[in-house]
Amino acid sequence: MITTAEPQYRSPAPASMTAAGSSSCASSSRNVLQLRHLCACLAHGTPHRIAPEDSIGNMRVLDAVRASMRSGEPQHLKERDS
Repeated sequence: MITTAEPQYRSPAPASMTAAGSSSCASSSRNVLQLRHLCACLAHGTPHRIAPEDSIGNMRVLDAVRASMRSGEPQHLKERDS
């Protein structure tokens, strides 16, 4: 079973655009926060807040989505042993 947790990363501000046309995007801020957390984990040898098993599960789902898009057929994920 693949489960999800509440979002761990919050953007400090919503997307906006200035009068000069410069824009900012909330997802960019969220990506920066994620990258900072990863760098801090690597620098201090601490575990990442997202478990490796969750990341692997997400990749399995994304692989199945891609295979389904290519084939036009549903893809079925098998339960993983814990």
